Amino acid sequence: MTPRQTNLEQIFETQIQALALTLRPSSVDNYRSTARCFLAYLRATFPQLCRLSQLRRDPHLLGWFRWLSEQEPPLSNATRIGHLIRLRRLLTRCSGQRRISKTSCSISGPTSTTIARITHWKGERRKRPCHDQ
Repeated sequence: MTPRQTNLEQIFETQIQALALTLRPSSVDNYRSTARCFLAYLRATFPQLCRLSQLRRDPHLLGWFRWLSEQEPPLSNATRIGHLIRLRRLLTRCSGQRRISKTSCSISGPTSTTIARITHWKGERRKRPCHDQ
């Protein structure tokens, strides 16, 4: 494991441990699954990425979103949405914010990156996301 990998993994794990104080163990497992998935994608696709400050909406986040939708067998919509929501929360916490805005959240850095809020249509049943599908 390279120092870069350890650094990024430690950053996410620190945030997950803070969330673990108020979340159920199964929710913490879901956050760990999302972090592992995202970091594995970054290691494979952008090996030169070594700091979260280098993270950009395009190509890093949008590429991961696209990658999630191209998995075989396909991930369910609920699984993909769950990953997006959990990654948004982790990145928001990494940026120093502790609460996610109702409309959007920004990742601070040299360029502002916004991850759009995912909404559920009125009357649509919310599905509980599964991890590691």
